[in-house]
Amino acid sequence: MARHRLRFKTAAVAIVFFLGLMACSGDKISQENFDKITTGMTLAEVKAILGEPADSSSIDMTVIAGATAMWKGKAPPSTSSL
Repeated sequence: MARHRLRFKTAAVAIVFFLGLMACSGDKISQENFDKITTGMTLAEVKAILGEPADSSSIDMTVIAGATAMWKGKAPPSTSSL
């Protein structure tokens, strides 16, 4: 049971990382800050680096528990010209 929770927590952290990568660059959303995030960090530790997420949700059932969070940043300036 504890092994399944550890696996789920690891997957949840990976999802948080993935969502962080998908976010546009912003004040705290940067490659430099993303590189500071490591597997096994708690959501609180990730929040300390990236700030509060734009959206988050959690689930806590008998067999699984976890959370997801998504950070959004400012859109990068357009490099195309018309």
